[in-house]
Amino acid sequence: MAVNHPLSPGGATHVLLDTNALLPSRLSDVLDKHVAAAALVLRDLALQDNPDDKVFIVSSNVKHLAVADMKRLGILVIAPGKFIDSLTRADAARVGSALDRCVKSLKNPLYPRARLLESLQLHGARATARHFVSAWGIKLPPL
Repeated sequence: MAVNHPLSPGGATHVLLDTNALLPSRLSDVLDKHVAAAALVLRDLALQDNPDDKVFIVSSNVKHLAVADMKRLGILVIAPGKFIDSLTRADAARVGSALDRCVKSLKNPLYPRARLLESLQLHGARATARHFVSAWGIKLPPL
């Protein structure tokens, strides 16, 4: 949970990360109900504190998570790249600082900014990659 987060002005941002993307597809669909149920519990807990709080399910398995139904229940379902892009739109300086901390902490082997931006681009955070390509003056090969 992040309090006073730019995605939830006046509230907090609660994120449920769906690890089902790492499972074989025949198993992930069975577990989607549990992801949705966990998000509903998280939403209820969040709303007890502040009605401005937002709850997200961040998942690569968006097509099986009843996006419209979850939205009606107050839970946003979003792909990881789109979530990162929304964070960048909300507070690019904060995302840039986090990305720099990632690059600086990965020393063996080194993980330079360009490689990080290529990874973001590959995983759907294209707007974030474009933003930091420009901000950091890095040239990337086209995707």
